[in-house]
Amino acid sequence: MAKSKKDLDKDMMFQKIMPVLADNPFSGVASREDGTSASELSALRGRLAQPAAPAEHPMPKNLMELAVSQHIDEVIRKFNCCPCNRCHADIAVLALNKLPACYFFGTAEETEQQAAQIETKPVYNALIKAVLYVRSNPNH
Repeated sequence: MAKSKKDLDKDMMFQKIMPVLADNPFSGVASREDGTSASELSALRGRLAQPAAPAEHPMPKNLMELAVSQHIDEVIRKFNCCPCNRCHADIAVLALNKLPACYFFGTAEETEQQAAQIETKPVYNALIKAVLYVRSNPNH
């Protein structure tokens, strides 16, 4: 069955909002024309797959995103909602749309400290409403 334009637009927005590291552009590389061996390439792939060193300089970050990501799995589990990636993303997006943005400009450590101080009641309320909505209207 062909996807409608609306479904394609949703998929495109989902990919832009929630990038996934599952797509590995180096997975099909076995050897190169210049004689590089597979073991050298696997070592290179291993270094590329490692996360980058944390930024030392301050970065802007929405603290509500951190709060939602910390509590979303617990709420999904308690309400017996579908744990697939699509439902997970839909719940996160719906909850974040109901919460006010709370941006903080600081290092990763400072951001974690600020995120710990966010009141959890509105986060849980938004997550519960989003879970109930997605559970009654799943996109799959």
